[in-house]
Amino acid sequence: MVVVAPMDHLGVGPPDASGDSIYNGADAASGLAGLVEIAEAFVALPEEERAARPVLVLAVSGHETGLAGAAWYVDHPTVALDGAVAVFALDRIARNSPDRVSAVGHRYSGLGPLLDDVARAHPDLGLTVVPDAGLDPDSAAAWFRSADALPLARRGVPAILISTGDHEDARRPSDEHGRTDPGKAARVARLAFLAVHRVAASELEPAWTPTGRRIPAPR
Repeated sequence: MVVVAPMDHLGVGPPDASGDSIYNGADAASGLAGLVEIAEAFVALPEEERAARPVLVLAVSGHETGLAGAAWYVDHPTVALDGAVAVFALDRIARNSPDRVSAVGHRYSGLGPLLDDVARAHPDLGLTVVPDAGLDPDSAAAWFRSADALPLARRGVPAILISTGDHEDARRPSDEHGRTDPGKAARVARLAFLAVHRVAASELEPAWTPTGRRIPAPR
């Protein structure tokens, strides 16, 4: 099992109309915050609830430069990836509607229906899973290919991206902490943890659908 999120952003860039040139990446950082919370949740589990399968929690750099960090890790793993059965990517999980979360790649493998089941089983999270953010197939595929899960998907590992979607501040200096919803980020991270744990603590082996198997191929 692999859970991955980007750990860096754009840094300093062209200034906006106000002269601000610092690209804070607050929502971009929310995926990493969720990743840390997931790691801590697994560590805190009592012995009898520990997952049988190991879970690799992976923070990668170079997301904005062609997924460079994720690609490098797949080529130089410190933990063998041969037995990986699924990869969950987190990116931008703290914005938009408080009760909706997108599952990008929902139609590509058994991970989409699994995420639906987990959300239904935990109504206290207050989240509805939106398959592929409601996008058309081409737009959804393009977004999936921008996720840090892609290098692993290209090795045949079923993958899904969990995100709360794009917004007007993405990749701009205006992506600031005050515009994020930490409570929503925590709920999305909890949903992701429960989904990862369901696979890791079982013998489930999510499989690609015929459509999904074609999506990660290099273009």
